[in-house]
Amino acid sequence: MGTQDTPDTTLSNPYYQRLLKFLDETNKESDRGSALITGSLIDQMLAEILLAFFIDNKSSNDLIYAANAPLSSFYAKTELTFSLGIISAVERRDINFVRKIRNKFAHSFECSFEDNDISSWCSELKTGMRKLDELPKGHKSRADQPKARFSMVTTSIVSDLYNRAHYTKKKRRVELPDELKFLDQVMEKMAADQKVARQETED
Repeated sequence: MGTQDTPDTTLSNPYYQRLLKFLDETNKESDRGSALITGSLIDQMLAEILLAFFIDNKSSNDLIYAANAPLSSFYAKTELTFSLGIISAVERRDINFVRKIRNKFAHSFECSFEDNDISSWCSELKTGMRKLDELPKGHKSRADQPKARFSMVTTSIVSDLYNRAHYTKKKRRVELPDELKFLDQVMEKMAADQKVARQETED
């Protein structure tokens, strides 16, 4: 069982079960299926991470799931989680490559990981690859083939994001009490009045 400070990593945890299912399913999928499943899962995980950070109300949920929601796109969720300091610069960069690869497969039925664009994007993926990339060229443990590199990097990303919502929730925003909202409005009005007074004095 998990505690308040430790995420539940037991097999009964539905999020842990999803991680295991992801690893199992992507190993069996075609190139296209692997890219689509992976992109979809990471997109979903970013949504869960953001909702763990946002105020817990319908307005927050609507930012992601309502019709024409501003955070409905994979790109928007990626950029906001990075801007909030929830994912690293390397994760952001790699997730954006995953998004491009996902989109390429989604719009082209016949493409594969050997496609020039996809192969090039895969070669740029970095998460979890530092030690392997330090190995000499031709070493059997290197992940230079596009699909192998995509699989290893996205597995690292999904594994890293697996508990991110749990820890992000510890910093969840809370709704400002009405009396504090009123105080903020008063302070803003005072600041505006002082600015006008200074301008009149200078004139």
